[in-house]
Amino acid sequence: MKKLIIPLMCVLMMTASHVWAQTTSDNNQYGLDAVTIQAYNPPIERVGVSESILYTRDYRQVNAAVDVLDAPNGNVLYHREHAEFFVSVIRIVDGWAEINPGEWIPANVLGPAYHSRLNGVLLPEGAEVLEYPIGWTRSSVTFWSNAPGQQAAITNENAFAPYHMAHIFAEVDVDGVLWYQVGVDQWLPAEEFNVLRPIERPDEIDTRVWIAVDIAEQIVMAYEGDKLVFATLVATGEPWSPTESGFFRVYLQYGHRNMTRGNPNDSWFYFMEDVPFTLYFNGDRALHGAYWHDAFGETQSHGCVNMSLNDAYWLFTWATDYMFTEASGGSEWPMVYVYDTNLPDLGFGMEYHHD
Repeated sequence: MKKLIIPLMCVLMMTASHVWAQTTSDNNQYGLDAVTIQAYNPPIERVGVSESILYTRDYRQVNAAVDVLDAPNGNVLYHREHAEFFVSVIRIVDGWAEINPGEWIPANVLGPAYHSRLNGVLLPEGAEVLEYPIGWTRSSVTFWSNAPGQQAAITNENAFAPYHMAHIFAEVDVDGVLWYQVGVDQWLPAEEFNVLRPIERPDEIDTRVWIAVDIAEQIVMAYEGDKLVFATLVATGEPWSPTESGFFRVYLQYGHRNMTRGNPNDSWFYFMEDVPFTLYFNGDRALHGAYWHDAFGETQSHGCVNMSLNDAYWLFTWATDYMFTEASGGSEWPMVYVYDTNLPDLGFGMEYHHD
């Protein structure tokens, strides 16, 4: 296993998100053997991480209330209260940032945006080739245990990098807590892992290409007919502003689009400039890239389906290529199926209880 390089002091300052019961049993008593795991090599690929996509625009967060001027030290055009306010900077000159043509703010109020390196998975032969399910850890470093029910040691040697993708080779119930085997003597509590669960094409889907959004697992899937071709982690709406379930259809697409909500003086106001790779499917709800957070695999948005920039680019290109080709007649826009289920048991059927 390739080691994750983390300063040891930083690792020791971290705390495991859960403390689990100890077990002194032989690790090999549970799960799949090392030979089988190491020989498993399904025909899947990863979406490439393109630096040009991540840094096409100079995205920044505005960290304070600010007057927007018509020139450096110029006249006030309008005022922005401090809120979720992100911009794309055209240039910085003598301590002033031009955020739109003829709109300037002090550069010292700008902070960094997020450039998530999360990248999804491509399945050129569909999901049928997956003997063992795929899943991801989320945005923080995750520490795996040597056996189910065992507390993870907080060390570099057993640390998964954020968004680690792995297969689930077995599952074990330990005193009511479900554990997944994700490698040779590598186990994670199920609640720390988002699982790709392919679905059958619903009867309501009337387009050849379609998109499924699994709210429970925070995963988006792209289908061509009955074939799953792409999947990745997303971030859907928070409980107070959820992503609505149902059947929808992409009706509008933008390469980049400003997004805002509320008035500048509202506590819940936000303004995001140049939101990339946007596919609107339900009113003001859209699938799109998000550069203002790196917390995929959990609810995070105001109702849209947030994606990393590279994954959003892949989905946007795939969908629009189909929409504007002869195959669709130039008029068939993909349907989107959003659903929320909880399916904790993958059916391996192993149980273990401490005495």
